[in-house]
Amino acid sequence: MSKKIKLAGMVAMLSMTFVSCSNDELKEAYQGEKITFTTKVGASRAQVINGVADLESFRVHAETDPKGENPFIDHKLAIKASEDNSTGIYKLEQEIMWPDDAEEIEFWAYGPEGVGKPTHDGGTLHFSNFSPDKEPSNQKDLVVAYTKSKKTSGAVPLNFHHALSQVEVRAKCGDGNKHVKIKSAWIANLNSEGNLWYDSKASENNYMSWKFDNNPSKQFYGESFSDAIQLSDTYQGLLAEHTNEKKEAKKGNSLMMLPQNIVALNENMDNKGVYIVMLCRIESHHKGSYIDHGTAGDAFVQDADDKSFHHHQLYPQPKNGGYDEDAYGYTCVPITAPEGKWESGKKYIYKLDFFYNGSGGGILPPTDPGLPDGGEETPGIDPGHPVVQEPISFSVEVEGWTEAEDVEQPSMK
Repeated sequence: MSKKIKLAGMVAMLSMTFVSCSNDELKEAYQGEKITFTTKVGASRAQVINGVADLESFRVHAETDPKGENPFIDHKLAIKASEDNSTGIYKLEQEIMWPDDAEEIEFWAYGPEGVGKPTHDGGTLHFSNFSPDKEPSNQKDLVVAYTKSKKTSGAVPLNFHHALSQVEVRAKCGDGNKHVKIKSAWIANLNSEGNLWYDSKASENNYMSWKFDNNPSKQFYGESFSDAIQLSDTYQGLLAEHTNEKKEAKKGNSLMMLPQNIVALNENMDNKGVYIVMLCRIESHHKGSYIDHGTAGDAFVQDADDKSFHHHQLYPQPKNGGYDEDAYGYTCVPITAPEGKWESGKKYIYKLDFFYNGSGGGILPPTDPGLPDGGEETPGIDPGHPVVQEPISFSVEVEGWTEAEDVEQPSMK
């Protein structure tokens, strides 16, 4: 049974829109004293909120003007008014009346449930030490809202903004005579903990600002796969496990990352810059005679589907010249970002090109204990050296969550 929020004898509901997503347009329909919403529900591995229908619940904090001794609403939970969301209405779990002695009320809201409890101080909502979950499928799309409202018989509008940056990595292979298999993909050296200030006096940046310690902690974010992904001539996502023969992603391909400056790994390979690192193997595939798999000292293997073809193992380098189908090695590509940073409410799609228009198989990453397990070292070759031919080239597309603006980045060679 849904409860009503009584505000001076009238019902007030919390209405919401997502302002950073062009497809997040929420149509308000006034039905007496209620406001309902319709929205497109999106799905993603990082639980991206594309509209109100995706947001099951959120928390509300409110202060009166003039301010009282205690908060008017102290981080109370707002939920959908009906189990099937047929009304599209959100309500507070506890009934709250409009105070007679307040001219206006300031509302802060944040969600989804489980993102942590911020503190409130003098017009500012503050998330301390916020950190995206290391497991991408457990990451949450943090959204926040602020508004100031007088007593009203209608709704209190809350315009939610995405506080994080959404990041996706895709890859393809442009050479049909080469097979590239990816067993894991990670973005290295990202700030993993930050402080979000949501300030009612800072409307120029949707009230948000992120701050970091002078020496912020760094982290790898990505995914390892039970079955390797073999690249084709079309882009495939690299940040999600696949579940069937069609290689459909289990939960999408996005990471939800802290907005931050992105400085690429430099030529000194000092491991201070950002790069995408992959656990991969590279083979050549062409017609010709073959020697059966398992022959000692042989880097050839018969193609199981077409016996007129065979493979050569190019990377990692065959031990003693012998083909090993289970061998994988590390390769990486240093990355930048448009304007040198990731911003709140924007989606960044990195497109990696293996063996396409002069690019190659990447370079050896810095020696780092944080690299995913399973990669073979390449003895006698220093970090930064190409693993096969040339470095990988890449481009970046920037989207306002749904409305795209293509930004081409130079090849990292």
